[in-house]
Amino acid sequence: MLSLIMALLGILYAVVGATATLANLNVNVFMLPSLFYTPIATKIALAIGAIMLFIASWLIKDMNASLDWSLIITSIIFLPIGTFPLLQDYNFFNMLPFTLKLDLPNIVYSVMLFLFGIFLIFWTVKMRRSSMFFG
Repeated sequence: MLSLIMALLGILYAVVGATATLANLNVNVFMLPSLFYTPIATKIALAIGAIMLFIASWLIKDMNASLDWSLIITSIIFLPIGTFPLLQDYNFFNMLPFTLKLDLPNIVYSVMLFLFGIFLIFWTVKMRRSSMFFG
């Protein structure tokens, strides 16, 4: 149940992370306060969403120890994807010996995290219906 809540929160943060890009396209889907339309707030929301989805995948792995580590590895891949815009804004990548710059709108990162969150929700529902847990 906790993994389902964490996956839903991760999806919510991923959707909030797309609001600035949607507002720039003159699409106001949600009647959110103007605080959520600032670029820094959406990048923080993307990072929090990625962390929530990582925790959800870890909880799903804990529900069934016989699962392989592919779900955790996938969430480890999505964790830097969600935090990439925030780290790029604060020049974290200037410390690297190579140049790493990726100019994608936040909505691309949000869609990736959203799809991964939907996948985690389906995985959790599949696990709950499994006879391994409820005999």
